[in-house]
Amino acid sequence: EDAVWTMKFSHAGEYLATAGQDRIVRVWALDRERADAEPGSGSSRGNLRLKGQNLFREKPHREYAGHRGDVLDLCWSHTDWLLSSSMDKTVRLWYMTMDECLRIFSHQDFVTAIDFNPVNDKYFLSGSLDGKLRFWNIPDHRVADWVDIGEMVTAATFNSDGSVAVAGSYKGKCHFYGMDGVRFDYLTHLDVRNSRSKKTQGKKITGLTFMPGDDRKLLVTSNDSRIRVYDGYELACKYKGHKNDNLLIRASFSPGAEFIVCGSEDENVYVWSTINSFVPSINPIYTGYRRDKHSSYESFAAQSDISTVALFAPEEVRRARTGRA
Repeated sequence: EDAVWTMKFSHAGEYLATAGQDRIVRVWALDRERADAEPGSGSSRGNLRLKGQNLFREKPHREYAGHRGDVLDLCWSHTDWLLSSSMDKTVRLWYMTMDECLRIFSHQDFVTAIDFNPVNDKYFLSGSLDGKLRFWNIPDHRVADWVDIGEMVTAATFNSDGSVAVAGSYKGKCHFYGMDGVRFDYLTHLDVRNSRSKKTQGKKITGLTFMPGDDRKLLVTSNDSRIRVYDGYELACKYKGHKNDNLLIRASFSPGAEFIVCGSEDENVYVWSTINSFVPSINPIYTGYRRDKHSSYESFAAQSDISTVALFAPEEVRRARTGRA
């Protein structure tokens, strides 16, 4: 019921977690079966494929209650632990074989963003409107380190090996920290705003995600209806077309980073190609950047209301639908 603010696929694509205004975290399982292995494939296991036309089973695999405010973010570990963060100032830890909440991590204000450490799921990152970026030790149930960025934290993420953490702020800044063991080590910050604008402050950062396969490239979504890709700390390209003025809408890459997808405050979902087809290259992804606004996109009406979340499914889901490896 009510708005869905966040959705995340598990790393293997077996589950999709959804949550939002009704405070319930729901986990949906693919409606699939194991297909026979192809002759001569050398595999006795076979491939997973969908049973019918439905992507997910009709009823949720799990429904987790306990949050007392809107759920704002979700995050999976590689071993199917699930974190949820909420306006009730808590992060909760769940596991797919258990019905109850395993841990509650209390904060001083709304928890807008969470991310598991990608190489050690005993740790996670949280960002809160109290201005603090925290690095949590799950087994010890305590904060291993924290830093006050001086602004409300509205987005946060790790790069692929957990060596860098990034926090996005309400004032349109991205703060970068190296992770020295379990300690934050300040690196630099970016001002995410229109350089031609007379305003000295950017709009709220609503989403941060590193490009799959390339930690130099960071995708930044903000409340000025722009999506930006930074290469290192330099602006490489801007994308526009969608509307994102007020909500916590986040853009994301396709699994191979050929496309970017984003919801919108209109009823559409927008898709941009990251490949510049006019520049010949052996590896065409992110060559020939346009420094102006990239206005070429595809869009489709997803529903008759705001599209709060849009995701590409993992490759495993595509293979389950096609029945091909």
